[in-house]
Amino acid sequence: MANENITIEDLAGMIKRGFDKVDERFDLVDNRLERIETRLENLVHKNEFEKLEMRVKILEEALAIKK
Repeated sequence: MANENITIEDLAGMIKRGFDKVDERFDLVDNRLERIETRLENLVHKNEFEKLEMRVKILEEALAIKK
């Protein structure tokens, strides 16, 4: 870079490419967070379902219901 003349347009292009990369990274992070959120929702639903199964089992035992 010895004595290179950089124009305003060159500088603007460099800055734009830098921001484009930031946008790409944010998109990647956003996608990962959405997948994590979906997995957490599934875990919560699974946990709620397991609790309901346990309650039904207790009720069945209390009422001496056989499967």
